[in-house]
Amino acid sequence: MHFDFLDKLPYIYSLLYYLAIILIVIFIISQGRSPQRTYAYIILVIFIPFMGVMIYLFFGVNLRKYKLFSRKEVKDGVILDQLVAGQLLKVEENKHADYRLLADKSKIINLLLRSDKSLLTKHNKLQLLNNGEQKFKVLLEDLKRAKDHIHLEYYIVSKGSITNQIKNILIEKAKEGVQVRVLMDGLGSFGMNKLRKELKAAGVEVYYFMPVRFPIFGSKINYRDHRKIVVIDGKVGYVGGINIDDRYINKPDVTGQFWRDTHMRIEGDGVKGLQVLFIFNWYFASKKEIKFNANYFPEVNIKEGAFVQIVGSGPDSDYASIMQAYFMAINGARSSVKIVTPYFIPNQSIMDALQTAALSGIEVEIIVPLESDSWIVHRAAMSYMQSMLKAGVKIYRYKKGFVHSKIMIVDDAQCMIGTANMDYRSFEDNFEVNAIVYDQPFTLEVLASFEEDKTHCTQLDLSRWNKRRRTKQFLEATCRLLAPIL
Repeated sequence: MHFDFLDKLPYIYSLLYYLAIILIVIFIISQGRSPQRTYAYIILVIFIPFMGVMIYLFFGVNLRKYKLFSRKEVKDGVILDQLVAGQLLKVEENKHADYRLLADKSKIINLLLRSDKSLLTKHNKLQLLNNGEQKFKVLLEDLKRAKDHIHLEYYIVSKGSITNQIKNILIEKAKEGVQVRVLMDGLGSFGMNKLRKELKAAGVEVYYFMPVRFPIFGSKINYRDHRKIVVIDGKVGYVGGINIDDRYINKPDVTGQFWRDTHMRIEGDGVKGLQVLFIFNWYFASKKEIKFNANYFPEVNIKEGAFVQIVGSGPDSDYASIMQAYFMAINGARSSVKIVTPYFIPNQSIMDALQTAALSGIEVEIIVPLESDSWIVHRAAMSYMQSMLKAGVKIYRYKKGFVHSKIMIVDDAQCMIGTANMDYRSFEDNFEVNAIVYDQPFTLEVLASFEEDKTHCTQLDLSRWNKRRRTKQFLEATCRLLAPIL
């Protein structure tokens, strides 16, 4: 009898496993995700025994559904609501002169006001910063000039020369009485406890955003703070793709390869948008409120008239605001759309928008890396190239190094620079931030950088692309099945 039971154990285990699979599939469907993500997780669970189940349990549980994140907990958020309501009322009554000036951009401006409470700001002085060499040179000087407060929010803070230089300035400023707050993502900045202790000992407030004890495991691993925000005295702000990491400064003995990235410095009213996003995430991580007062939102005497909207998206947003902004900008293009992204895994809406634009005669150009830092993501991205090329989209593969910029230029008059990649993770899971600039002179600077990057690219040819080995195409198509969860 005992031996009979042992003989039946494998069948019992199999029965329990398949029952668990059925229950997990039912649970995945009930989560209410997009069909693409639902299919991807079901494929993973069914076709990769045991490991697929473990991956879903650790990475796939939809924490957004359970309202883990909320902006409503910040009491002073009502002030932002009032400001947005005021701008919307002026728009509806046609009394907002700035909106009349930007009439052709009114739809995207209104969308972001309603979906993300992204105020339109007018008085901004902008500076384009290409690569870490330019960014850190300017940033270090701005940090040294801080008088009231410094707010830093980064996905990656890693050990190295740049981090040490910033650390020393922050410690010095804290000792001078400047309020210094640092927010680091718990996964991207994993292993920086020594830095955290040094900063705290000097009076700097430091918190991890959703700390992860074991970075390989954890159901919160999907919801990362991918933003790169600096706010100094409420007057100067930074946003873009460059983390605090020596790889961005392009010293051959440090990085091993050229790292192409883009950042921007804002001086003016647009900084208020960055400040708001920092305050919301700071409260989530620390449970400490920062009051919406004049210290953090000072009047800035800037005569430049560059229009800027700061748009954030993430699990605390009711809408995928950045994705919607991309979608509307593409659909509203009259002559051209130019994109730089390190990870090109668009959802169906963005795919349709890009293909429709190209087929209608709009010049659509996309720069992606020749080689990526993620094998499976790169293979999945390559699976989209054929359909893009067939629609007339021009694809350029950057070969000088790794291109990490996140840029969109529309009609040479409007541009976006920020942290959001053209992929599902940036659209749906991560906390991201983009600056949308409605200013032709600045956009032409960004365009010049785009054209310079193209000189370091190889353009894809559809006929040659179709002749690739069948095994390679099959591998890319297989990786694409997992694209919604990459």
